[in-house]
Amino acid sequence: MSTSVLFCTLPLHTNYQMMDILSFHISDASASSDSLEANQLRKGIVWHSSTADLTPRFLLLFTEIVLSIGHTLASLAADESSTFVRMLGINQPIDIFEKSVGQHP
Repeated sequence: MSTSVLFCTLPLHTNYQMMDILSFHISDASASSDSLEANQLRKGIVWHSSTADLTPRFLLLFTEIVLSIGHTLASLAADESSTFVRMLGINQPIDIFEKSVGQHP
């Protein structure tokens, strides 16, 4: 079986809450489908009906995403990159939310 390894880099907000998103995605206590190592999440997913390994590595102002998928895929379509944006909460209006809650815990 052939596999594809695709790469994508996405910008992060200056106030992106990496630890919040990482703790949200780590739901597998046995670490068989999810694991966390420092600033990197490894998540087993199904992508286009094939098993895949999604690995975002969070850096200061961007995330590097590696997608290893169990079939040949030439590139990531724009709508597929938007899936990562949504999954990682990158497109959420953080500034609007922070202004609306103010200092409320």
